[in-house]
Amino acid sequence: MRLLIVEDDAPLASGLRRILEAEGHAVDVTSRGEQAVLAAAQERFDLVILDIGLPQMDGFEVLRRLRTGSPEKNGPMPVLVLTARDAVDDRVRGLDLGADDYMVKPFAMPELTARVRALLRRSQAHGGPRIVHGPLALDTVARRAFLKNEPLELAAREWAVLEVLLGKVEKIVSKEAIIQAVAGWGDDLSPNAIEVYVSRLRSKLEPAGIKIRTVRGFGYMLEEYKAEERRCSSLARWLPTTRRSSRQRPRMTRAWSTSASRSARTCVPPARPTGSSCRRRSTRSCAATASTRCTTGSSGRPAR
Repeated sequence: MRLLIVEDDAPLASGLRRILEAEGHAVDVTSRGEQAVLAAAQERFDLVILDIGLPQMDGFEVLRRLRTGSPEKNGPMPVLVLTARDAVDDRVRGLDLGADDYMVKPFAMPELTARVRALLRRSQAHGGPRIVHGPLALDTVARRAFLKNEPLELAAREWAVLEVLLGKVEKIVSKEAIIQAVAGWGDDLSPNAIEVYVSRLRSKLEPAGIKIRTVRGFGYMLEEYKAEERRCSSLARWLPTTRRSSRQRPRMTRAWSTSASRSARTCVPPARPTGSSCRRRSTRSCAATASTRCTTGSSGRPAR
């Protein structure tokens, strides 16, 4: 996820950036409210951490412009307010202007990171700390991934790209949007690098039935996981073997099994003649042979 920190206290901003980057986020920092408003209008951020006591344009004005400026066409952008102002009136004003959460300095860093995770889950419509997609599960707190209940090794950038795609299942995400979501202002990330990360994810996820489709000219789309299609594809792989075995036995007749599915065929051999019918045939054939011998001579011509 991509975060924007608006804080004029340089040591505090540096510490926040270091800790949030360790959590796997791409973090940008600015100390001026005007630059924050401009950046938010031009780029997409998943969350803004905003200080109120900024020089020139204060945090309240930045918050007002963020909420009343351009429509949020890319979805909601949560704002977490950080301030040394602990008066009730200041908190009420910040929340009424559109802040999603409010923390008073000094604060505990584990609490801040927990609030950031909660706001990101809420904005991405994830109810809990685990993101589940078929056999894939991401623990956003422990930063661990599991595939079919087995640990899945992911690099930091692979995790970030996968998290972006999981937030937009069945929706096309362009390479540029992925770059904006996983890279900060100082990161040099090219579209070719995104292709490499997606290729690595495919090699790890597709054996489990999780597909990332390339939409030429637009980007990538994580398809909805459908277990029924996987069972049907397994059955389709089995059926040709049954058909080949039935062609190798031309004397066998095919019959639909009434107890099983119509997708499975059962070969039933033809019924053999019973003993009585065999004896009747033998008797008739012997009689016919004897009749012929009796009515022909030794030369093979009919007797007069």
